[in-house]
Amino acid sequence: MNKKYTKTVTFIYSKSLNKSMETESIIVKALGGTPWAKIMDHFIVFREFDHTRYHVAETTGVARLTVDKIWSKMMKMEFIVSTRNIGNAEYFKFNMRNPTVKAIIKMTNEIIKIETYKELETPQEPKPIPIRGYR
Repeated sequence: MNKKYTKTVTFIYSKSLNKSMETESIIVKALGGTPWAKIMDHFIVFREFDHTRYHVAETTGVARLTVDKIWSKMMKMEFIVSTRNIGNAEYFKFNMRNPTVKAIIKMTNEIIKIETYKELETPQEPKPIPIRGYR
């Protein structure tokens, strides 16, 4: 695989993630749009994957310096753990063995349920369906 192709695929992947993160998730709305909430939301949504600091900063839209400050707090609280090193890049993952992380995920699931039921209960006007060739 050549370098140009790899860079293009990475660029497209990161741009698609940025677009998906542009709309606030239910968790970010519930916890506020703070950098901490955005980073926690990222790790909750993508908890099965490992990430670099740069990748988290890029996909959440949080400044790299702010990510570094939050990162050290998350490491002290053992919310994230190092999984592997590739070259100079260190990858981290949500620590699913931490009881606090488990409680946060349970809380997140409950918030999602509540907000989903609220969405379903509010009546929404049906959208007209355009029919081509009909006047």
